[in-house]
Amino acid sequence: MIRPGILLGLFFLAGLATGISAKELPCKGNSIVVHGAEPQDVQDGCEAVKSAANFFESSGLAMPKNVRILLVDGQSTPFLEVHEMGSYDSRQNAIRVLAYQPAVKATEMNEPGLGRITTRAHWRSYINHELTHAAIHTGCSKACPSRAIHEYVAAVAQIVSLPEKQRTELLKPYRDLEPFDRLSEITETYYAINPHYFAVKSYRHYQQLSDPRAFFRSVLHLAD
Repeated sequence: MIRPGILLGLFFLAGLATGISAKELPCKGNSIVVHGAEPQDVQDGCEAVKSAANFFESSGLAMPKNVRILLVDGQSTPFLEVHEMGSYDSRQNAIRVLAYQPAVKATEMNEPGLGRITTRAHWRSYINHELTHAAIHTGCSKACPSRAIHEYVAAVAQIVSLPEKQRTELLKPYRDLEPFDRLSEITETYYAINPHYFAVKSYRHYQQLSDPRAFFRSVLHLAD
């Protein structure tokens, strides 16, 4: 999820001082740094960055610079809202994602599918999602896309990042869900009603594109 940065720098610094970044790892090949309390989480954060880079290259996006990925331990103010897995704060250029074990616990009662975290690969896909928001935000200059398009591309990046076998399993509950038929159907209203349905319909629409890179260039207002 992308939302405008509303946190003061004081909150950002206080968060780092209260155990959110017990471990810190600069990801190789870019300026992104992952902070978290668990070493495996932090390493997985950089694995997600590597995966996102592959998608960005194929879609015409550039890896965002100097982003801090903060792996937090609770869905509470000022970090994440209730039921929110992650968010990108454009003013702080920071991503906050629920750490792996808290994410598993927070979603264990959800219905099977994209909303129930049971593996690290699935969890990493949420980091891909938020990195895509950061990439879109930093890549748009004169005109930025709507929130619905933001969420469309982030959803596609997230689902594409999943191992094929796991992606197939996660999409089984949505087997009867059709892709978006036209651009006008990709709306913030649909996203608000059911983000997981929105994500699956976006991915299936993407699968049908003859030239995904051209589509992204058009809807994201990217330079040729």
